[in-house]
Amino acid sequence: MKTPSASRPLPSTLQRAVRLAGTRMATSGAWKFSRVVASLVAFWLTLAVVYLAVKGHGNEVQGVVTRAAVWIAWIGGTILAWWCAGDRAGVDRLEGIELLARIHGIDPRTLAWGRVLSATLRITALVGVTSIPVVIASLAAAPTIRDGLMRLASLAPLGGFALGVGLVAGALACGCGWLSPRRGRAWLTALVFVPWALDGVLVPTRANVASVPGMLGFLADLVTRVGGGA
Repeated sequence: MKTPSASRPLPSTLQRAVRLAGTRMATSGAWKFSRVVASLVAFWLTLAVVYLAVKGHGNEVQGVVTRAAVWIAWIGGTILAWWCAGDRAGVDRLEGIELLARIHGIDPRTLAWGRVLSATLRITALVGVTSIPVVIASLAAAPTIRDGLMRLASLAPLGGFALGVGLVAGALACGCGWLSPRRGRAWLTALVFVPWALDGVLVPTRANVASVPGMLGFLADLVTRVGGGA
């Protein structure tokens, strides 16, 4: 007879690091506040979709889905990026998280990768999953089957947008905090906003995608265009 430990493969060291870092992030005030704000945005914009549909404007609601994702990304993503870009390793060391990780066989380097992956996945989920009520309302408000299918197809660029936010607010922010614990937030701000200010000036592009906000804005616009929004 197999014991539970023998029948189930043990999680890898990286998986344990991701879980530990995820738990750490989930208990932070930044994460809790971001979830509350994201949920409120999704709630009110879902009501907006329902209102427009009742008023006979069901063919114009796809843009609301885009606005929901963008607002959640800007508010929640900014808060979490600021948290991630701080000296997370130093704080974890002071609060005993690094010692706890070592007890579970997780070295500091693996824990750092766990922070990156966990932050990316959680922030991607924050934008993508929290937007689901607005997406469902938009699908229900579609005036024709064709419109509904187009809005269903817009989930692909919406997923790309959510992942892009996760990579910026999670991976990039964690990387800045790891490379420069004291100035990680300053580096993140410079990497995001300096190219944005110069986008279309030094690097002329039709879609203005030579910066992080420009690329995310392009993906957000695709959600509306693919979904058939105005």
